[in-house]
This record gives sequence, structure tokens and C-alpha cells, in this order.
Amino acid sequence: MSGSTRRWVLQSYFGRLNYDFKGRYLVEGNIRYDGTSKLAPEKRWSIFPSVSAGWRLSEEGFMQSATWLDNLKLRLSAGQLGNQNALAEYPYQETLSYVNIPVQGNLETGVKSESIANRDLIWETVTDYTHGVDFSMMQGLLGLNLDVYRRTTKADTLWRKYRPAWAKTLRRTITRRWKTRESN
Repeated sequence: MSGSTRRWVLQSYFGRLNYDFKGRYLVEGNIRYDGTSKLAPEKRWSIFPSVSAGWRLSEEGFMQSATWLDNLKLRLSAGQLGNQNALAEYPYQETLSYVNIPVQGNLETGVKSESIANRDLIWETVTDYTHGVDFSMMQGLLGLNLDVYRRTTKADTLWRKYRPAWAKTLRRTITRRWKTRESN
């Protein structure tokens, strides 16, 4: 008889604050506080903030003579997101399995370690910096939205390693660390 089950939990708290001054100056701040059962209890929770600002130039007095212009807005934003989807259910705990062991001509049931645990894993963090412009004219007949961004991903991800039976006492933790950057 054999079987398995998988279960993990993600819990999040989220807050947002907006400010709009005369439809011209826009500011928004967000904060996420995420926790996952996929990480060790001491690394389980992390905070992911973001902020954005916009300036609607089309609402300024010096732009009122441009009657052909519907909207012209400059935008800036920066923020972080967390990702825990690349992780197995409980990589901070060793995985055990049953094995049959010959003992004096009989097969006895024993337990062996299948994987190496890593209690140092943390959330993968994606940081985005974006600036853009929104433009529309002639009652929305012609418009343009342009964004330029820079995204950096920082991760500490476990490569699951399975130990052969002869290496029962091997306690090394194998970790792959990387940082990627993407831009447009």
C-alpha cells in the first residue's frame, strides 16, 4: 500500500493608500505582507511594498489652450512582489521514505532520508521600476501608452538532491543563487 498527499498554505495581508490632488497629481502606495508554509517558520513572512506617482499635464493651466489634447500623463512606479511557486511543499524539511533492509536473512522495514533540507530558503523577490506616458487626443480617437521598465529577480532556490543509501550522514545543503535583470 502506498499513497501521498500535498498541502500548503499562502496567507496575505494587503493595504493601499491613494491621493489625488485636483486630478493632476496622483500618488499610490501599496504594501503586502505574505506568508507561506513552503518556507521555514523563521523565513516564512516577508513584506513587499510598491509606490507609484502620476502627473496629468493635460489638467495644468498651461495646457488648456491645447484643445485637441484629451489626456497627457507621466507615470513613475517602483515595487516588489514575492514568488514562492518554484518551491516544493516543504523544502526546509527532510523527506523520509520506507525501505526494506535485509537483517540476518529477513527483510525489516526501515526509514531513509530522501532529500536534503534547506532552512535558509527565502522568497523569490521581483523588483520593478517603470516610467511611462499616457497620451490621447481627438476624443480618444488616437492614443498611446508607453512604458519603459527594469525588472530584477533575486532568488535563493533549492535544487532537490537525493542521497544514495551509502551517504546517510551527508548533511550538505545545495543551493543555487541567482539574480536576473530584464529591461525593455
